[in-house]
Amino acid sequence: MENFLNKLYSLDRLDKDRALDLLFETMDEFMWDGRFDVVDKLLQGFDINKCSLTLAVGMLSITLAAKDELPSRAALWDAVYLAAKKKKGRRRATEMMKGLK
Repeated sequence: MENFLNKLYSLDRLDKDRALDLLFETMDEFMWDGRFDVVDKLLQGFDINKCSLTLAVGMLSITLAAKDELPSRAALWDAVYLAAKKKKGRRRATEMMKGLK
């Protein structure tokens, strides 16, 4: 899992669109297979200090439908909101995060 996240962070620095594609394809596959345990471990290990805000919001977006199966998602939401608030201001962060909780 750490290898996947490191690959994701590296790709995010080079090409955000490709990083988002990889994130969505991988997470979608795990969730369709019912591997919520794996998804939750990835959420636990996701480091918002190593990626763009775009990728972090993408992680919240792709996991929204399964949020009840992912206990670690709420802590990630909080961390992403704080990072967004710091970078974009409270009003913009609130707009960005609306509907992702």
